[in-house]
Amino acid sequence: MLPFNPANPQDNRFAGQVLRVRIGPRDQDVSFYSVQVRLADGTERRVRVTNEVMDLLFGNGQTPLRQALTQVVHAAIGNDAVDGAFQQVALRAAHAQAQSAPAAGEDRISDAELVAAVQAVLDEARNFPDGLDAHAAQAVRRLEQVVEDYERWRRAAQ
Repeated sequence: MLPFNPANPQDNRFAGQVLRVRIGPRDQDVSFYSVQVRLADGTERRVRVTNEVMDLLFGNGQTPLRQALTQVVHAAIGNDAVDGAFQQVALRAAHAQAQSAPAAGEDRISDAELVAAVQAVLDEARNFPDGLDAHAAQAVRRLEQVVEDYERWRRAAQ
């Protein structure tokens, strides 16, 4: 558990809440910052958190999946070094992401449809191993990692 009391609580939708966290080893993408969490037995422990958690808590509130998908779209669209077919798939995924947001109202698509769009981006990236520049390929790898993390979490939660 992480009691969350940021410096500017009026600017943060998570302020004053107690967040549940899962801790474990992580080799990369760990922030410099550490937080104090309360373990199930009541003891407190300082841990470093991933950049995704820091972005979610203090950033624009996007989930890691949305952030990773946005990075792929930004790396692909308008990039002459990225295959045009992949750019089209990235655009469809961006559209699905927009349609899955609460602001989409009654036209909102399901989370399953968003995940299908993300999977299409990953499948398309595999079809064009030479059709991505280094920046786009790195963004795709990040998206793959986030999807794998979500799948592990989903299986563990069942």
